[in-house]
Amino acid sequence: MDLALKFQRCAISPILPEEQRAKISGTFAGETRIIKSLGNDAAPSAEGSVSSEALALKNLPILKKLAAFTGEDRFLPLQIDELAADYQSEGSVLKIRNLVAESSRLVRVEGGLTHSLKMFNFTVPKASGRS
Repeated sequence: MDLALKFQRCAISPILPEEQRAKISGTFAGETRIIKSLGNDAAPSAEGSVSSEALALKNLPILKKLAAFTGEDRFLPLQIDELAADYQSEGSVLKIRNLVAESSRLVRVEGGLTHSLKMFNFTVPKASGRS
């Protein structure tokens, strides 16, 4: 099976675990390709890109400490003006490349990472208002 998906103007909060929803708000867009061999137990692989132009990080202890240390309220919440990355997930390994995250006039991070996941849990909220 080879599935291609395109996302536009998707709210981030509904797909986060309940305990994380108060910490990040905003929308994202992206494209993904999911490949799964039918008839075996191997995990699907996925690759694609994701971006956001309006994120806010809030209610994080580190942001409160930064604001107290610097005397600046611009960390509460921290506005992320640009976030973009390409990703590839194969089994329990997640690779992120071409990562760009920027909060204007505060910080810009570029790079990539590889992370071994023990478990990846993605849930889709139940649709409401339509049957």
